Parts: sequence; structure tokens; C-alpha cells
Amino acid sequence: MGSERGDEYKRPCSLGEGTGSKEPDYSAAPQWATASRLVPTHQEDFVGFSYGFRPGRSQHDALDALAFGIARTPVNYILDCDVRSFFDSVSHDWLVRFVEHRIGDPRVIRLIRKWLKAGVMEDDTWSATESGTPQGSVVSPTLANVYLHYCFDLWAERWRHRQARGNVTYVRYADDSAPRRREGVFMI
Repeated sequence: MGSERGDEYKRPCSLGEGTGSKEPDYSAAPQWATASRLVPTHQEDFVGFSYGFRPGRSQHDALDALAFGIARTPVNYILDCDVRSFFDSVSHDWLVRFVEHRIGDPRVIRLIRKWLKAGVMEDDTWSATESGTPQGSVVSPTLANVYLHYCFDLWAERWRHRQARGNVTYVRYADDSAPRRREGVFMI
């Protein structure tokens, strides 16, 4: 008996599922190991309103936090932000600097640099990457969180405490955020 996908469908049995290769994608194992070390190291630094790609936090938790903030606090403004082409435009130099704040092992830093510079293969043509994180890689969400922590989260915390008037609540999931403001004009 065939499935809805047809009789010829066979599930890929490699780490690089869907790549079309019969060989396992061995680059995923070191990325997984690196990500599993980066997460606990940076987890204690991440701010409370950051929900994306973190253990024990999901997009549903982010939506619940936003709904709770809206329901429990008078709201005058809601600003929904989505960083355009974020994963394509991350600065490699700054990302490595941010990782180096907490990771002192030069071998890990060298691996991350190699993954960032690995390039892209499209239609049998390889092209170098000067910015961005590897789309679909195991380590990419963790690196994105580290980058956004230093570029957005710390700035937002500082702005809220030094310049904001009224109640301000942020909820960020990956490169999407929904800052909410109680009084006056909200400016980013």
C-alpha cells in the first residue's frame, strides 16, 4: 500500500534531512555540541523578555507574556518589530566579538568562524558569505540570540530604565518583538 506521498517516497536517513544526499551531514554534530555549550553559558545573561530559541520558552510563552501585559496594564501603544533580513545581515565580526565575551576557547571561536564563512551553494555554484548566519543550521538560532542580546536586548533595557516614561514592556521572539508603551510617543 502506498502513502499519500506515493510509493517511491523514502524517508531520508541522514542528519542532513532533505539534502538529497545519502551521506549523513556530519557538520550538524559539532554544531549541536557547540550550541549545547553556548546555550547554558549565555542563558544566565539573556534578559527575561527574550523568548526565541531558549530552553523552556516557546512562541506560545511569548504570546502569553504579551497578552498578560496587554490585559493587566493600560496600553496606549503596541509596536510590532520584525528585523528585515536579520539572519542574512548579521555581522560576522560583531557576532564573533559577542561570543568571545563569554567563550574563551579559541577552538570554539574558530569553528564558529568557519561555519559563518562556509558560504552558500545554489544551483551547483558556491558563493562566499560575508554576513548572516547559516540558514537552517543547528547553531544558527543560538548565535542569533547572542547577537540580538547584545544589539537589541541590552539597548532596550538601557533605554527603558534611562529614557522611557510610563510602563514599557518588551516581548522578543527571535528577530520579532512587540514593545508596548503606556504613555506618550514610543520611539525606537
